[in-house]
Amino acid sequence: MLNKNIYLLLDLIHDYIKQISSEETLNKFTETNGTEIDWKYINDISVQNNVLSFVYYQIKNFNNRYNITTNILMSLKNRIIYRSSQQIKADEYLYTIIDSFDKSDVKFIILKGVIIAKMYPQPEYRYSSDVDIHIDEKYLEKAQEILSGLGYEHRYENTEKYESAYKLNDISMIELHTRLFSDFYDKHEEILEKYEIDSIKNLTAYDISGKKVLSLRPNELLIHLLCHMTKHFVDSGIFLRHFMDITICVNTFSKQLDFDYIMTFFKKIKADKFAAYILNICEKYLGMDYTDDYMTENIVTEEFLYDILQRLSNKDNINKTSGFFAYYKNDKKVLKDRILPGSDILSDKYLYAKKHKLLLPVAWGHRGMDHVLRIVKTPGYKKSLKNSRRRMDLLKKLGLL
Repeated sequence: MLNKNIYLLLDLIHDYIKQISSEETLNKFTETNGTEIDWKYINDISVQNNVLSFVYYQIKNFNNRYNITTNILMSLKNRIIYRSSQQIKADEYLYTIIDSFDKSDVKFIILKGVIIAKMYPQPEYRYSSDVDIHIDEKYLEKAQEILSGLGYEHRYENTEKYESAYKLNDISMIELHTRLFSDFYDKHEEILEKYEIDSIKNLTAYDISGKKVLSLRPNELLIHLLCHMTKHFVDSGIFLRHFMDITICVNTFSKQLDFDYIMTFFKKIKADKFAAYILNICEKYLGMDYTDDYMTENIVTEEFLYDILQRLSNKDNINKTSGFFAYYKNDKKVLKDRILPGSDILSDKYLYAKKHKLLLPVAWGHRGMDHVLRIVKTPGYKKSLKNSRRRMDLLKKLGLL
């Protein structure tokens, strides 16, 4: 299923994570030369998986090996410089928010990407489309006022239960979460409450460019990252960058992680097989340092990787639909809330229903027809349907269906 170009891509990411610059290490999985490499394919799949900057970092050091033209290298360099500068600017916006929250005594927890990015050798290469902030409901109104005062606008179309999105411009989006596991809370409320992952005892301080912020301790941080991947895999898709985050997190905190505790949590929410697949891929292909028996027993990762790399899930409405129904099939309440949303989380496109709740049924029908039309207009409809069926089988295999 996986061709030489994909294996080379995995090699390059592996060596970036390890910060390996010796030419002899590049053949961990492949032996190839410049004439056999399809760089357009590698470029495209790197963009789709949010890893182009890391690939560029590696190949620029070995250009004599790959014979990439100067024009291609310069084009990549300019693209990376531009995107990195945007990320640096987005970080500056975040620092302003942190200062404003601190001055107003708004208690908050920084989640996921911002914390993980600082573990990367080049943090600015880890691009992020938004920043996730967990905040107690008693501080929510004040936090919203602060964001509005800084010029952020509430994005109703990006708002879901337990979370609200605020956008300043094309490079700064903030999501405020009142539940740490907003995607799992309704399904596993009792388990999540028992673990108290977002309680003060499970928090620790991190340094973000000289600013001290609270986030999750290593065990809880890894649990949260893996839960987030589960949701995205089922709903909209995951990328190689997600695997990089897991690998770098584990390598950074390998001596502090308790995998028995972590895997027990995933067994309770019936996602332990999925978590084991993720960890196996990180160990086998990307250089994750930690190993354990459960991570290597009877697991074949190629089909899983193929699905991730080839599916283009973020553009495939059929696959998103199949995953959506697979994930929520056993939770009628959550399924109802997603299909028949309340007026408070409908996008402004259905403003008539937000103003007049009696028109909600009309908006639901309108919304459903919009979704059907998007599916029908999607190129490769039959192929997408076939992929959807294959994904349903994979979801069953991973224990998510």
